[in-house]
Amino acid sequence: MSFFSGHLWVFIVTAYLRSNTRGNKLLESLPGRTAVGIFWFTAVLVPIYWSKFREVNFEYARILDVVIPTIVAGMMLQLVVFAFFAYFGDRK
Repeated sequence: MSFFSGHLWVFIVTAYLRSNTRGNKLLESLPGRTAVGIFWFTAVLVPIYWSKFREVNFEYARILDVVIPTIVAGMMLQLVVFAFFAYFGDRK
């Protein structure tokens, strides 16, 4: 799931935000895209974790409680961002 998410973020950046430039070889590799996806899901997990437990003291069992909402929220937010760039990205 992290690779898929990272792949979509790298695509958005290279296709819409940085057109006519060469890509970063490390970022466009399998580990690079997976790392971008992990970073994205971490950025989504922290607010969900805090809103449920009202603290940022991470415990493995609590993280497992919010994994599914994190994946769903992360993919939905990413879908909204992708749709926004797909619809408004080519307009000049």
